[in-house]
Amino acid sequence: MSLFLRTLALYSLTAIIALAASSETTSHFQSGIESYQNSEYEIAKTQFTVALELEKTAAAHHNLGLVYFKLNAPAEAVWQLERAQLLEPFNADYRYKLETVRQELGLFAGSAKWYTLASAALSSKTWLILATVSFWLLLAVVILPRLRETKANIGLKALRGISITVFILSIPSLWLHQRLLQ
Repeated sequence: MSLFLRTLALYSLTAIIALAASSETTSHFQSGIESYQNSEYEIAKTQFTVALELEKTAAAHHNLGLVYFKLNAPAEAVWQLERAQLLEPFNADYRYKLETVRQELGLFAGSAKWYTLASAALSSKTWLILATVSFWLLLAVVILPRLRETKANIGLKALRGISITVFILSIPSLWLHQRLLQ
C-alpha cells in the first residue's frame, strides 16, 4: 500500500472516530432533553452527566443545572448554571436563569467582571495565536535593527509598543480563559 493511501486511510479513520464521538455526545444530550421534557429528571441527570463527560459544553451544564433545580438540589443547580455562564458569559439566557435561581435561594451576586468578559471574547486558540505572533514580532523588531546596526525608526518603535501591549494582554487572557474552561 502506498504512503498516500495509508495517509488517506488514517485521515479517514480519524474523521470517522471524531464524527462518532460527536454523535454520541449529541445522542446523550438529546436523550437528556427528551427525558427532561417528559419530567424524568433522574434519567435526564444521567444523560446530561454522560454528555458532559464526553464533551464539556455550556448547554449541557445549563440543562443539568435546570434538572438539579427540578430535583430540589439548588446548590448543584447554581454550580452547573455558573459553569454554563463561565463558558458562555455573553449568553443572556444562562445569566437570567442563574440569577433567577440565586434569587430564589436568597443569593445575590454581581455581574461578571470585565476581565472575564474580555477573556471570553476570543477563543483560547485565538489568544494563543495573538500571544505567539506578538512575541515573535517583538523579537524581530528588537533584534533586526541591532543586527543591521541601525537605529529603530518611529514605525518599528510603534510596532514594538503594539507587540508588547498585545503580548501583555494575551497571556493573562489565555490563562483566565483556560481556567474558566476547567
